[in-house]
Amino acid sequence: GGGLSAGFKRMLTGQNVFISDYKYEGEPGTAGLVALGTDFPSKIIRLNINQYGGKIVAQQGALLCASHTVDINMEFTKKLSTGFFGGEGFVLQGLTGDGDVFLKAGGSLIRKDLDEGEELRIASGALVAFSNGVDFGESGASVTMAGSDAF
Repeated sequence: GGGLSAGFKRMLTGQNVFISDYKYEGEPGTAGLVALGTDFPSKIIRLNINQYGGKIVAQQGALLCASHTVDINMEFTKKLSTGFFGGEGFVLQGLTGDGDVFLKAGGSLIRKDLDEGEELRIASGALVAFSNGVDFGESGASVTMAGSDAF
């Protein structure tokens, strides 16, 4: 969805240029099934964007699928050095709108709720996503975050 320019933006965030929409139109009272998989062993997490202030920022390529009401936008790191040394790159995925997103993450996965003003230092490349209001920057060879939710 969104035409060629939206497809180009998705490509810059690590997604495919083309996306497919699936809609179940079966008998009333029945449900359809869509199975999801990843290209490498990983965990899949389901998040509702509404519960995170209407926006989630994810690493490049983390998005597996989303409700049709979710927009995929480009987010840029605030500092040039964060793009070089933060391990996430310059372009991140800004997921906005209303509904659910499914993100993929390799290895074990933990969720860390940050208290107001709390900072968390994360090894470069280990960040999956963070919620609206989290400040993301680099400190040495690690990522420093302050705000509410990090995955």
